[in-house]
Parts: sequence; C-alpha cells; structure tokens
Amino acid sequence: QLGAGTIKGVKASLSAAFNDAVRLGDLTRNPMKNVKMPDIQSKPTKPLPRKDWEKIYLEATKDPYMHARIEVAGMLALRPGEVLGLKWADLNAEECTLRVARQVQRIKGKGLVVKAVKQKKERTLLISDTTIQILLTHRRYQALQKAAWTEDMDLMFPNSLGKPQDEKADRNKFKRLLRAVGVPNYELYQLRKTAITALLSQTDLKTVMEYTGHTQISTVLGS
Repeated sequence: QLGAGTIKGVKASLSAAFNDAVRLGDLTRNPMKNVKMPDIQSKPTKPLPRKDWEKIYLEATKDPYMHARIEVAGMLALRPGEVLGLKWADLNAEECTLRVARQVQRIKGKGLVVKAVKQKKERTLLISDTTIQILLTHRRYQALQKAAWTEDMDLMFPNSLGKPQDEKADRNKFKRLLRAVGVPNYELYQLRKTAITALLSQTDLKTVMEYTGHTQISTVLGS
C-alpha cells in the first residue's frame, strides 16, 4: 500500500547503501541490480476544482488564523512543513516579501524538528498587499492568545502553546474546514498544486520555480 514515490525512494536508498558496501569490500556486487521494480504508476497531485477552492477560501475568511493559513498555501505554493516553519521575522511588510527559510517535520525518535527547507536553499517571495493584510490581521488576533502560551518562538502558525505545530494537527484543521463547506476530503498538499497551477497561468516558468523552490522545470510541471 505504498505510493510510487516511496517505493522508488526505498529502492534508491538501498541501492546507495549496497554500493557503499561494494566500495568498502563487504560485498562483491550490489544485489539491488537484480531487483525488478513492481508495476507502479505515479499519481500526480491534482489542484482543487475552482468551485470547491472558492468555497474553501470563503469559509476560511471567517477565521483570521485559517484565512492566513489557506492564503499562504493556496496562493504562494508553500509546502505544509514550510508553512509551519514560517516566523513573523520572515515577513517584510514594507518590501512586500516573505522569506521561506525552514520547515517543521516530525522525525522518529526526535519529535518535531525545525530544519532547513527541502532544497537546503531559502527563498524570498514577493507577496501582494492583500496577503500582507491577511497576515497582519492574523498576527493581531494571535497576540490575544499569547497569554496561554508557554513559549513564544515567533512562529506564524504555532500550536496552542506557541511551539511548533504538528503536521497532523494542521491537516485536521483543514479537514474541519472541508467538512464545514461540504466538499470532498481533499489533501492539504493539494493547495500547493492549486497555487502552482494558478501561477503557471499567470506568469513565467522562472518565477514559478522561484515560488516553489524547485530547480527542475519537469518537477514543477509534474508536482
């Protein structure tokens, strides 16, 4: 029941490990050379249907937190982990930019970890005045909740204690939003694809690559 990407990743990791064993003299050949890949088909992530996307966005505007959360995902094409890693220091309202420098991930044995973004290279995105106002409204409402926090890490989308939020909790909030408007059970990551599709229709590939953080055009078109 594993996805095509996971299966390919496992094969690549095992092959790399066995190549090291061959290089170190522990094995005479890489046994992965005899492995036949199963017949797998990658399922590309699909953007949300426009009608459902509009319903979701309209419902999100009722809550400053969710409005900001849906805005950065569905308009700026950020990965879920990148959204959870955003800090208020990353926002430059005067220059209309947002820096994407880190992500939050759960690592087995370590819990939630703040680490570098996927490509190890931070990026700075130009954002609209509308996005800035949505984020600033969220920050004002967030300030009212800080009395209950145990720590302030300057995160835009922390948990109820001000600490990094688990991606599962983030997904659950999105699922509640979907149920509220009666649309299908979409995945949170589809907001990134929705944003990429919109960007491709409005600007050039170079700009889209800057927003997504990808270095290969084929990855942008297939993501």
